[in-house]
Amino acid sequence: MIELFRKKDIPAILLFVIAVLLLVWFFTAKLLIFYKLGYQSDLYSHLGIARGWLTGRPVGHENQYGDHTRLHNYYFDLLMGPFALWWGAYGIFIFQFIVYLITLWYTFPVLYKAASTIHKKAMVAFFYIVIFCGPIGFFLYDNPHYGFHVEMMYIPLGFMFAISLYKKQTWVSVLTGILMVSTKEDGPVIAACIHLMYLTLEWITGKLATRQWLARCTLWGLLWVAVFIAGLLYIKARNGGNGGRVEASFETFYNRRPGETATYFSTVFRHWFMLQLPLFCTLLFFRVVNWRIWAAWLAFSLPVIAVNLISGFVYWPHTFFSITWVPRFSLTFALYLSLLSYCILFVSRNWFRPKGFSVLMFLLVGALFLRWQYTLLQVYAGYALHYSGKLVYTDPHPDDYYKHWAEVKRVRDVLPDNYPVSPPNQLFGYFHKQDYIWTGALHGGYVKPRMIIIDETNAQHLDIRYLRPPVDSVITEKVKYYFVAEDRHYLIEAGITER
Repeated sequence: MIELFRKKDIPAILLFVIAVLLLVWFFTAKLLIFYKLGYQSDLYSHLGIARGWLTGRPVGHENQYGDHTRLHNYYFDLLMGPFALWWGAYGIFIFQFIVYLITLWYTFPVLYKAASTIHKKAMVAFFYIVIFCGPIGFFLYDNPHYGFHVEMMYIPLGFMFAISLYKKQTWVSVLTGILMVSTKEDGPVIAACIHLMYLTLEWITGKLATRQWLARCTLWGLLWVAVFIAGLLYIKARNGGNGGRVEASFETFYNRRPGETATYFSTVFRHWFMLQLPLFCTLLFFRVVNWRIWAAWLAFSLPVIAVNLISGFVYWPHTFFSITWVPRFSLTFALYLSLLSYCILFVSRNWFRPKGFSVLMFLLVGALFLRWQYTLLQVYAGYALHYSGKLVYTDPHPDDYYKHWAEVKRVRDVLPDNYPVSPPNQLFGYFHKQDYIWTGALHGGYVKPRMIIIDETNAQHLDIRYLRPPVDSVITEKVKYYFVAEDRHYLIEAGITER
C-alpha cells in the first residue's frame, strides 16, 4: 500500500480512501447503535470472556453460561482482553475495526496491482465497494441485535488468509490460520475450505499438475480434519465426555416434531439462496464461466453449510439461527470473498468494450447491486439498513422517553468499574464496564452481585438470596434496587434516595 502512495497512483488512493471511509461509517454506526442500547445478549458473553482472564477469572468464564469453554472454543476472544478491559464493549468494536483496516491495507494492493487494465481495476472497485463494504458486508459487520459474535472475525481473517496463500507469505498464512482455529471449533472448516479452494484454483488455471493438486489437497485436507476433530474432542473433554452443543444439536434434530422438517429446510435454504444471489451474479458479471470453478465453490461450500446447519439445530425449529444468522453466514461470506478475489487474480474477464462503456456498466450494475442487496436484506433477513446505517445518527436516545432508564443510568455513573451488578438485560449497555450478571442466571456469576436492579422485564427472575446479607432496598416508581446494605451510598450519590 505504501508503494501505491509513493507512486501517487490517484485512482488507487481514491478507491482505498473510499473503502476506508465506508469502514469508518460502519464503525461509527456501530458505536451509536451500542450507545443507544441496540445490542443485547451474546455481545456481553464475549465481552466477559475477553476481559475475564485479566481480572482473575478462569479462562473462558463469563456470567451467563459460566465456563464457556464447555460450549465453544472461543479463544480468539482472549486477544481482545486489553481492549475490553480498558474500554468495555467499545474495546471490542475498536478491535474489530482495526482488524478490518489491517485486512484492507493487506489485501487491497495485491488485487489492485494485479489489475493491469481499466476493466480489472473496475472489478477491484466493485469488489471493495459493492461486496466487501456493501450492504451485506454492513449487515455482517453490524450483527443486528447482538453486535458481536467472534465468528464475525472469520470475514477479515479468512480474506487475509486467502490472499496470503496467493502471495506465498507463509508467516501470514500460519498466523491467520491459527487465529481462525482459535476463533471457534468450526474455524478449521472455513480455513480448510479456503486453503483447498486456492489449491483447486491453481490446478484449474494450470499452475499445479493434477498429481500435485491431489497430493496437496489430501495432505492439507487430512491436517485440517485432524485439527477440527481435536477441537471437538477438546470440548467433549471439557464436558466430562459429553459432546456439548454438537450432541445437543443432533438430539434436538432427532426429537423434532413430524411435519417440521420440510418447512424448516425450505425456509433456511430459500433465505440463504436469496442472500447469495447477488454474489452468484457478481461472478457472472466478472465473466467467471468455467464450470469447474463453480463446482469447486459448491463443493467447498458444502462443509460450511453442514457445520452451520448442525450448529443451528440446537435452536430448532427457529430458522433465524440457522445458516443466514450472522455468526453462520460469516463463514459463507468469508469463503465467497476468497473465491471472488481469486477469480479477479486468476480468471475473471470483462464482457464489455470499449473502456468507457465498460466503466459505465460497472457503475450502473454496482448501483443496481447495492440496491438489490438492500432489498434482499429487508425481505430475507429482516434487516433495516436504513436505520442501522442512517437513522441511528439522528434518532433520540431511548432514555429520552424511558425516564426510568435515565434514572438507572445515574446509578451506573457512580458505580466503580467491575462492580458486581445485575441490571435488566436491555440495560446491559449502561453497565458494560461493570461486572454485569444476568438476573436469570445469577448462579453463573463468578461472584455474587452486590446490587440487583429490577424493572418489569426481569422481575420474574428476582432472587435476593444471591445478595450477601444484610440486604437493603430502594423502590422508585418503575425500578426496584436491592443491594448490600453498605452500598446504599451509591443510591444516595445518584440522587435515587435522600438517605
